[in-house]
Amino acid sequence: MYRVIWKKQTGLIGPSRFLTSDSKLFPNDHDSPNMLTDCPGPKSHQLHHKLQLLQNAGAVTFFADYEKSKGNFIVDADGNRLLDMFMQISSIPLGYNHPSIIDAVTNKVNMAMFVNRPALASFPPSTFPDKLNSTLMSVAPPGLHEVQQMAC
Repeated sequence: MYRVIWKKQTGLIGPSRFLTSDSKLFPNDHDSPNMLTDCPGPKSHQLHHKLQLLQNAGAVTFFADYEKSKGNFIVDADGNRLLDMFMQISSIPLGYNHPSIIDAVTNKVNMAMFVNRPALASFPPSTFPDKLNSTLMSVAPPGLHEVQQMAC
């Protein structure tokens, strides 16, 4: 996995193009793709048939093993490791099973948000304004005074 190095002095909003391949973003990250079978493989074909009996599974490409997926690599049910350029429609920007994300979702302070999944536009928790200020607003570009999170 490549680590993107940020350069604050450039004033860029996004990352600069300085990449290093010698360091990983978190321990035990996969180094490269590894194909053991065709993709989709035999296990994915079996699971697809099983799912098709329950619902329309026409959009399913393969079945993932999310416990084994790490960083930018998704592992399928057959053990194939693929470089994932889709990243769940960008909902996992730090990659699969990133320790910081795991810590955040298992932290008891955050647990009520994940368990109760509040409708934030209608019934936000009493701590919500302070959470927005300490998270999104703490990294907002200068001059941006409002944010709209999309986790309704």
